Amino acid sequence: MINIAVCDDDLEITKSINKLLMKYQDERDLDFTVDLFNDGSGLKSSILKGKKYDLIYLDIEMRQMNGIATAKYIRSIDTTVLLIYVSNYDNYLKELFEVEPFRFMSKPINDKRFYMFLDLAIDRIRSANGIYCFRFNKDILTVILRDVIYFESCGSRVHIVLKGKLYKFYKKLDDVEKEISVNYSIPFIRIHKSYLVNFQQIRKVGYTEVETKDGRILNISDTYKKDVRARYSKLLWDGDV
Repeated sequence: MINIAVCDDDLEITKSINKLLMKYQDERDLDFTVDLFNDGSGLKSSILKGKKYDLIYLDIEMRQMNGIATAKYIRSIDTTVLLIYVSNYDNYLKELFEVEPFRFMSKPINDKRFYMFLDLAIDRIRSANGIYCFRFNKDILTVILRDVIYFESCGSRVHIVLKGKLYKFYKKLDDVEKEISVNYSIPFIRIHKSYLVNFQQIRKVGYTEVETKDGRILNISDTYKKDVRARYSKLLWDGDV
């Protein structure tokens, strides 16, 4: 599932982008969710409620909460979402680079250019998300690594915990940790001999506990206390994985 937002106070532009996205989804057999907003405050409200977007099309000049202010808010809490700016104007380019644009697209929208940028965005999203494969009962299963809240060691099995889902497979958590650190760009933090937690799913790190974005409380063992706080701080401020 790829989550996309379109934010523009020109209704015809949002309809046009949505139509192009639906056509692309059908032709490529992909699974999109697309949320449409006519101002930055609506998009901000959605993000505040916990919606995570992979790609956002954002108009620069809107009557309520313009694209620059909206982008600065988005970047304050999400450094990974791809932002494609849509505008009639190019005199904002200096400000745009402060909020790390993925691409800039002029109005009126050129279909060929739109799909070229979307191809690049989908490739980037797939690479960033990562697909984790594992075996259980002779089946080969996959999960999107970004959606994993944490891995938990339970005897000879490892549990993969997602929101509303749980998978099990036979492996050592040490091996899972090594595999992810070598093959994937999404950072996971070991907080306990039994817990390997997705950095992107952490809401708060205390001295003895980690709180995930869906409200779970996981204990930090004495062995990992110093390393957890140091690694979390480094990832939070430097983005160094």
